Amino acid sequence: MEPKQPAIIALKLPTSVVGPQDLLHLEREADRLVEELLQARVAKEQAGAERSISRPGVRLSDLFKVNGLEFDEQTLPQVSRQLHQLRTQAPRVRLSLAGEPGDDSMSKVVEWFRKEVHPQVLVQLGVQPAIAAGCVLHTSKRRYDWAIRTKLNRSTTAFAKVMKEISS
Repeated sequence: MEPKQPAIIALKLPTSVVGPQDLLHLEREADRLVEELLQARVAKEQAGAERSISRPGVRLSDLFKVNGLEFDEQTLPQVSRQLHQLRTQAPRVRLSLAGEPGDDSMSKVVEWFRKEVHPQVLVQLGVQPAIAAGCVLHTSKRRYDWAIRTKLNRSTTAFAKVMKEISS
């Protein structure tokens, strides 16, 4: 009889994990800590020596806290597997703004997306000063343009068309 595999945890992402890069860093940290746990176990079995492992970083600690998980030998490998899955399967949006938002603003944007769109959505931020104001949102299937520049360009074209009609 095969050993029973632990159930995969449906992780909630903390707002400190914003985009794909943050998730990749988390995944690498979790993998490193799993490896340290294995090495500590082998050292204990072979030499009877206790070996401590590194403490998790802020984002990994946030992840465990948000999900109400204990940082232990059973949970860490499960979290690591789930992070691997999330990296390839989590929904993503790309948000282009005219300037760099502050940390508080970005946190609120991420919270909104995770509440209204999907609890594991990853938000990739891009800065495009040409937008002037507003934003452009890219999903896997659509592009939403709420940039002032686009509106002004449309208005200019419409204005030029009206002026041409009047002068003819």
